Amino acid sequence: MIRGSISIEDKTRIFNVAFKAGILVGIVALTMAVRLLPTKWGIYLDEYDPYLHLKNARFIVENGFAAWYNWYDKGQWHPWGIYMPKYDYPGVGFLEALTYVFLSWLGLHVTLLEVAVYMPVVTSVVAALAMYLIGREVYNDVAGFLAATFFALSPTIITRTAAGFTDTESLGLPFFLLSLYFFIRSVNRRTATSAILSGIFLGLMSASWGAYVFPYNIYGAVMLVAILTNRYDRKVARNFILTIGIALVISSQVPLLGARIVASSRIALALLAVLAIVLYEIISAFVKEERVRLYTSIALAIAVALGIYAYWASGGLGGRLLAVVNPFAAAKLPVFPTVGEHHPSSWGALYRETRYLLVFAVAGIILLVRKLRLADLTLIVLGAVSVYVGSVMIRLTVFADIAVALLASITLAYLLSKASKQIREGVIKVKRKVITTRWQGLAVILLTIVVVTPIAYNGVMVANHPAAIASSAGGYNKVVDDWMVTLAWIRDNLPEDAVVGAWWDYGYWLNVMANRSTIADNGTTNSTQIKLIATALLSDEETAIKIFKQLGVTHFVVFEPWRTVAGVHIPTRMLGEVGKSTAMMHIAGFEVSDYLALIHGIWWPIGPKARNTTLYRLLYYPFRQEYLSNFNIDIPPPEHFKLIYASPQKWVLVYEVLY
Repeated sequence: MIRGSISIEDKTRIFNVAFKAGILVGIVALTMAVRLLPTKWGIYLDEYDPYLHLKNARFIVENGFAAWYNWYDKGQWHPWGIYMPKYDYPGVGFLEALTYVFLSWLGLHVTLLEVAVYMPVVTSVVAALAMYLIGREVYNDVAGFLAATFFALSPTIITRTAAGFTDTESLGLPFFLLSLYFFIRSVNRRTATSAILSGIFLGLMSASWGAYVFPYNIYGAVMLVAILTNRYDRKVARNFILTIGIALVISSQVPLLGARIVASSRIALALLAVLAIVLYEIISAFVKEERVRLYTSIALAIAVALGIYAYWASGGLGGRLLAVVNPFAAAKLPVFPTVGEHHPSSWGALYRETRYLLVFAVAGIILLVRKLRLADLTLIVLGAVSVYVGSVMIRLTVFADIAVALLASITLAYLLSKASKQIREGVIKVKRKVITTRWQGLAVILLTIVVVTPIAYNGVMVANHPAAIASSAGGYNKVVDDWMVTLAWIRDNLPEDAVVGAWWDYGYWLNVMANRSTIADNGTTNSTQIKLIATALLSDEETAIKIFKQLGVTHFVVFEPWRTVAGVHIPTRMLGEVGKSTAMMHIAGFEVSDYLALIHGIWWPIGPKARNTTLYRLLYYPFRQEYLSNFNIDIPPPEHFKLIYASPQKWVLVYEVLY
């Protein structure tokens, strides 16, 4: 060989590295391109919660990080106000502010809004790369590439990570996946460094997203199964305690969680696993090895019984966690079931989101069971638990999609490996056999394309829509500026000390974009006040103004994205407040039939109490003559409310309250 020349092995190695790097670059580009689609309608935050995080970021930029920990905001939930560190997770707002300050220091002229809008696109790239690392660690590179691709294209995940949707998931998901990767690496390779990194990322997830309880309990479940199935390993146990310990140290510094998380029932399985490890080590010092598992199980059973008793004595779980553990009990809560993202999902919905991946995910579990290393066990537990939690709450279906993507990727990687082998080996066999094996291999490749294509199509369709504020929450795939111009009008025309009442759905928009005090918002933390507002809106005007005076309301905003049919304004089924008034009735304890009748998919205000209902008087006021002449529905004009602004299509109406 000539000196300085590159060997065939080195060329092959360089080619493989370049090829893999090229695939990853393609996945990164795909992840970003799909998530940037909403920006073609403009630079807007999507949905509602991202506006609270933007508000946090603005406060930090103007007052400093330390000031946030002492921030009592009187503009939300008037007249009481809120203590922000106990109201919201700091992660997203802190990262937005930090990124803005850093980019400004570099001399880049960007706005805080632009940073907030594009942040989920960047964090999604990190999450997609973490999916690749997990797939590679558990199985091989091909599984990693497929897992990252499925993450990039998953419709459910895209809805929570597209440009503008800068909510807790946008930061929580990459932290979760990085923690999961290092946890799997720590049980695979017994390395303490990986365990420490897993704990750090789990702690950061705890500072960003309330779903931190999911990985805590997944890791705990893995350790408990390992102990009970005689797979106990001291190095793995040490790494687990390192992960949980470091995560708890970080989590306890989050004001919303505090030191109480160390003994919280929310992470019961993780704490139980730590206890099991301690018991195992103590018992193993006094008992023969073959009896250690038995005695540990007995001790754990006693501990669980005591834990259940303590759980009931402490009053049980909160609303969101209760909905996951016991969805039937959560349905009885007043406000919780009226929030769209808290609704249960279904197997049909999960199949529509994942398509054929769900079938391949089941096959992936079977493949992992064959070896059943602790890394394999982690993915199996992840799959079982995530599909369950995804089925009981729509917002948590992202976990189900992640698990299905990882498990299905393993199956497809296995099939592609077999197909590749058949195609290669077909060259040295007889002609008929060559055709058979090659066709089998090509069939598997074609099958992979068939699986990916509908997911890719659905993912693009989901991303290809404007932000809610840009379409005025009307469900249109175009810009409708009713909400934007209304918020600007409120900001520019109402007194700075005005208190603007509205149903809680629009609280963040009114508080952050219009910069006015509000009486309820999307945090839905004060269910008593929400019930009071629902009662006011569904009662007569005399009752309504008594309640509004108690809350200090000076103006009230109502919303309905009317559809025009044959010149008549018809309310939507659930997008506006005619449909949402059914949720108000659930909260206030009223009967729907007293107010509305559903005829041909349209809610009609023809119940015995509809005529005197404050909400309907406000909503139907611009169209009362239209309804009277066309349908003989007589909704009188409001007496204690004065219409002072109507948006271009009369979707949003602003009233002054006349006391």
